[in-house]
Amino acid sequence: MIEIEGWLLDLYSNREGTLTVWLLQQDEQGHIFCCAVKQSFPIVSYISGKPEILRAVWRFIRNQPFHVCLERCERRDLFEEQAVSVLKVQVQRPSDHTLLFQRVTGAFPHLTYYDLDIPLALRHAAVYGSFAGARCRLALDQEGFIQDWQTLDSPWELDPSPPPLRILYLEPDSDPAHASPSYLLLRENRFSYRLALRPSRPCLAQPARHFATP
Repeated sequence: MIEIEGWLLDLYSNREGTLTVWLLQQDEQGHIFCCAVKQSFPIVSYISGKPEILRAVWRFIRNQPFHVCLERCERRDLFEEQAVSVLKVQVQRPSDHTLLFQRVTGAFPHLTYYDLDIPLALRHAAVYGSFAGARCRLALDQEGFIQDWQTLDSPWELDPSPPPLRILYLEPDSDPAHASPSYLLLRENRFSYRLALRPSRPCLAQPARHFATP
């Protein structure tokens, strides 16, 4: 098992059926770099309705080409006094969740659905306490998959230590309200650079080597 620490930059579902998690890290020499690791993260939603209709939903989902775990259970509804009997649908690949429920809600539009539209970052925060810019300690297996996640910061801290980010300033060489700019001026505490806006391809490609500099 490999243990790493860093600041959470972003996370999103990928085509492989897992999450891609980007961390900002700093080595012993103070150099800053980014790394991407993977995490399994099943998505859970719930459906309530009459038992015979839920059985039909169960059969419908089983015939879909997705890796799904189904379970009957009871959950609390904010507007109900008693627990509600629901069908728990756990989609193993986050990227399949939206497509599956587009099909289910299209076939069964009159049922009650729970937790369909929760953003992925909010789901992850509910499980791991994660948030953008949080310092995290991750345990990885030999294939680079996250096996354990610890969020070391709290979003409620009044004066947290910021991630070691650099600030890049961009401004045109002239006021666009009066003349078409010819250059973009890039300034960072270690360099300044004048970037021609034409032709457009070098304009987009050349800054990458500066962004990648540790």
